[in-house]
Amino acid sequence: MYRIIGLLNNEEQYQDTPHNIGGKVLQMIYKNNEDVFSNFYFSKSRNSNIAEGYFEDNDIEIILPKTMMNLSGNSLPRNLQHPGDVAKIIVLQDDIDMEFGKIKIVFGRGDGGHNGIKSIIKKTKSKNFIRIKIGVCPLSFLGKCKKPKRESLNKYLVNKHLSTKYLKQYPKIAEKVEKIIFEIIKNGKEKAMNKFN
Repeated sequence: MYRIIGLLNNEEQYQDTPHNIGGKVLQMIYKNNEDVFSNFYFSKSRNSNIAEGYFEDNDIEIILPKTMMNLSGNSLPRNLQHPGDVAKIIVLQDDIDMEFGKIKIVFGRGDGGHNGIKSIIKKTKSKNFIRIKIGVCPLSFLGKCKKPKRESLNKYLVNKHLSTKYLKQYPKIAEKVEKIIFEIIKNGKEKAMNKFN
């Protein structure tokens, strides 16, 4: 089974912040594919909204945690320790070191200081899962990454509400991430990396 997690802080005040882009994009992908997935149901044991689907002979779960970001690992089943199961986890996350809207697929990497990824690594006891990193670095006039200074970085990621300039890019980002996800499920992560990275 593929388990697709969109990382986010669930509270209302965080909805349009850069840190929530993974969860927001996954919500958009779900809406674009409601014919593939069931309605969301709430799992009390995993404190998450979960939808189930089926594609290319694979069962799929879409997972939207109802926790804070640093508890994202709790959205996974307790017994998820088998390497083959962990390798089929796909996490949608923000990345402050990439230009806003840039997308990259990685596998087997460290947490890079991201608390949601730290939590998933702790829960699975492995870093061997798929991550789709979505750049959230604000852009300079020339379209280059202009990373906030260290002292204001957390404020930007967690509390800054993105302007229309950035929010209007979400549908295009979701469209590409959707293609990546279905490519991974259909042909494997290596082919997806070769095609989209």
